[in-house]
Amino acid sequence: PQSSMPNILSLPRELRNQIYHHSLEENLPSSHSHLLQQPRKEIIYNVTDPDNYLAEGRVRYPETTSLPTCDSLLQTCRQMRVEMLDCMKRMGPLRYKIDLVNRVDKYLLYPTWVFVPAFSKHIDVLDVDLRIRWGKTSSVVSASGDGYDRRCGGKDEPLNAGLVLLQRFLERGVYFLSKKKRQKISIGVLAVNVILDLADEEDIPGQKSSWASFLDVWLRDDKLYGFSTEETEEEACRFRFLAGRVEKFRLSFMGKVEREWVLAEMVAKRDEKLRQGVVGDGA
Repeated sequence: PQSSMPNILSLPRELRNQIYHHSLEENLPSSHSHLLQQPRKEIIYNVTDPDNYLAEGRVRYPETTSLPTCDSLLQTCRQMRVEMLDCMKRMGPLRYKIDLVNRVDKYLLYPTWVFVPAFSKHIDVLDVDLRIRWGKTSSVVSASGDGYDRRCGGKDEPLNAGLVLLQRFLERGVYFLSKKKRQKISIGVLAVNVILDLADEEDIPGQKSSWASFLDVWLRDDKLYGFSTEETEEEACRFRFLAGRVEKFRLSFMGKVEREWVLAEMVAKRDEKLRQGVVGDGA
């Protein structure tokens, strides 16, 4: 007689756990495929459209991002979903990883999701590899596509574009271009690791100091040169939105942690500065 095909639930729990662990540890297929990375979308900023933001023109959004490998297992049946969620809890903090190429020669930011083990409303750690590039890169996770566009502006600081990207993630999840806004997504630690071309190693000490100072100035709401009035106002609103969803911001350089800020403390400093300004004006 013909034997029936065994299914995953007929396997011992130990083997099922190995399958779950493997699915939770895999990078997204789209992260190592040039073909899937290449279609990129530009969003032109429109002041009358509440669903897009200032500095959108500096981002080239991926049109394709693979589903997490475990997603189909989570949707299979209730028992497998319970077992998968239990496996996730035992694996420790939930981490996402995104590769962010800052093409300085084009003033553009290219995001590519690398590691998303499962969809969640809270991510313990969002790892961001911010790779500063002055030209095309041969890396597998790479900037593919567009030519230079003068509408994107002249600043090489990726702050505004990065804030837009973060806001879209917090509102829409992994699929930045989704029309549907999800329920609140929150992040425990936003961990940004700045990576320079190896040719720039002699510049690293100066770059570390420059980045740390720049971010400290921004977080404290001191004057940032080069920001227009419109950018400054939008940035202030966006900062408070982000501070309500992100607990800590950590800056690393070439894999070494340099500074860490608690965003609630930064909001308090901004509020205190605002109160002092009001008192000074009224004196």
